[in-house]
Amino acid sequence: MARRIGRRAVKFALRQRRAAPGVGGAILALATLACHQGEARLVLRAAWGPEDPITDLHITALPFDPDQILDSLVTLAPSPKPTFTELERELANYRRPDPGRFDEASRPWSALRDTVERLADSLNAMDRTVPSYGPMYDRFRRLYARLAQRAAESDALLRELNGEDVGLARRAQAAAESLRTWEREAFATYPDAAAVALARTERVVHEETTDTTGVAELELEPGRWWIVARYADPENPFQEYYWNVPVTVTRLVPVRLPLTRANTVWRWRH
Repeated sequence: MARRIGRRAVKFALRQRRAAPGVGGAILALATLACHQGEARLVLRAAWGPEDPITDLHITALPFDPDQILDSLVTLAPSPKPTFTELERELANYRRPDPGRFDEASRPWSALRDTVERLADSLNAMDRTVPSYGPMYDRFRRLYARLAQRAAESDALLRELNGEDVGLARRAQAAAESLRTWEREAFATYPDAAAVALARTERVVHEETTDTTGVAELELEPGRWWIVARYADPENPFQEYYWNVPVTVTRLVPVRLPLTRANTVWRWRH
């Protein structure tokens, strides 16, 4: 059965936009009102496909829509929300470097290094007085000089490949810090608004985590709920999948709700 943790009703909001300040004892008292056993069963299955479950996904069930509150606070904010349209486009298009690109950058140097090493082994085993030693040694010196040049070229290319990621990460960090500064002011009253919304429902917040099959079950009070979860994109460190899915549960039959790409939002993970 899901853990029923009232105090996280507002702590959850801090994760929503990472902005609102801490919550006082009065809010925690409001969050622990309802202690009766849940009567409606909600079965969630998070998956990218039939054979691709999303495991260990933390799910929160709220009796109010947190995004609606946050959106209303945006309209009341003393200053406009910072926008980074071009940067967000770059972040969305980012892909982790293909390991093959690094292999390609170092392949010419690696091949020449192997040749130089084999030639060095041959020279070490050769009698220096034989006529063929001199020409072979000259070839070794030429290849060794070329090896140093290839190493410099390879290092420069690797720095360029790494530099692309580092530069983008720094710009993303600066933009995120600017956005969080704005959110701390704009969403400062979120805890109070969330406490009021929670008190009106006379319910508590429920939490659960999906198992190895991507399934999580919740026992909820009958009525309207918002199922919220987030999942870091394994292919893009700047993005996340975000769910905020409304659902109505009753005592009559268990309700099954899928969490998939079809009902998620792919967004900047700032």
